[in-house]
Amino acid sequence: NWKPTIQARDFVLELQDYYQRHWQLTGDEAEITAPTISTTSISDPCLGQDDLWTIKYISTSYLQPITEAINDDASGFISIDDVNAFIIACPTGWSIPQWLAFWAAGWHANMSNYVESIYYILKRLHDLRSNVLQQNLHVLDGFLVGDTFDSLDMLLRSTSHHTSSIEPQLSTLIGSFRKLEEAELSSSLNLHKLDSSRTVALLTGYPRIERRILPLLYLLLERCLQIVQFACRQSLPYYVLEEDSRAISTVFCVFQERMKELETTFRNHVDPASYFKRYAFGMFDSYYSDDLNDYSKNTLFVRLSSFLLPGHDNDNIEQQFHNIYTISDLALDIDDQSYEVLDAIDWADDGTFAADDAEVQRSAELRMKKLLCRDYSRFKLSPDEDAEVQFLDSSRPQPERVLLDRVCLELFLRLPNHQ
Repeated sequence: NWKPTIQARDFVLELQDYYQRHWQLTGDEAEITAPTISTTSISDPCLGQDDLWTIKYISTSYLQPITEAINDDASGFISIDDVNAFIIACPTGWSIPQWLAFWAAGWHANMSNYVESIYYILKRLHDLRSNVLQQNLHVLDGFLVGDTFDSLDMLLRSTSHHTSSIEPQLSTLIGSFRKLEEAELSSSLNLHKLDSSRTVALLTGYPRIERRILPLLYLLLERCLQIVQFACRQSLPYYVLEEDSRAISTVFCVFQERMKELETTFRNHVDPASYFKRYAFGMFDSYYSDDLNDYSKNTLFVRLSSFLLPGHDNDNIEQQFHNIYTISDLALDIDDQSYEVLDAIDWADDGTFAADDAEVQRSAELRMKKLLCRDYSRFKLSPDEDAEVQFLDSSRPQPERVLLDRVCLELFLRLPNHQ
């Protein structure tokens, strides 16, 4: 007989006691029935001695991940509805103990695998740049220098790495779950554009985006990788990666909304900062710690930036600027006004510049500061400055923004410490 709600710790202790008693009281061939959690009796005919390995995971040692898997609102109390929803989501052919064991330890290992897979894709994107057709470089560079990579970096470095050994039975469950989830997400991505919070919720489930954000980003980046591979063979329009780039941005917007919801809940029980370090294995920690504008912590940029736009020691900045125009003019539909505005900027090798258009100069100054933030902790872009960049960019056509990003990055890489 279940109460309407029960504290998470008591719930896990009851589960542990239930399965321990039944495995001790029955023989190897006995059929075990799971506890009644609602007016409908739910049996578990798959449960037997083969699932005995799961018992070590159904314990208070894994209280946090089990609670998070069942309790959507992170309140610390588990309801009958929570349990019913959790069991309904159990994949066909899995026993309830297997499902619990997966969320106790397998999900974390699965997320760690996705972190490594995403890092690999990002490395491939950079490795492929040398093979991309010259007229397509703007396609990749406009994507690589965007804020998307800042958000990715924070998520990847925040998620704690799974270091425990994985036994064969759990590894099998992880592989099976990954295939099922990717097939479902891929099918949904073919049907929906991720252009709003609503469509993201359709794919990730409301409100638990943390459950699926890494596999979803993996699939989106894998699609970007396929486009870049195609860019090595054929000329592509400048907007070819825009849809996926916007989709990734929308996913992170929903991720931040979820963080705000969790913060409100956590404030009722604990210090939010300490809880975000543990919740979902730290996924939200960098976001909550406001590391977005502290580029001194951006490990992804340090790891990959030297490959973005390698400088040429014998070429001056004016020649490089001219080369960028020549390449981009062939590939982008740049109107005369955009060309004239950018052409009016006077660039110098020491990192200084001036522009007749005050907005362009301010946008360039903030871009340079943002790049400096990535390498030097004494520089920091304030939230107001970051918002100002976005506001200034909103009034500029996309080809102009791509050119400005490339010129600023090229100039940055020519500063003395980057020679």
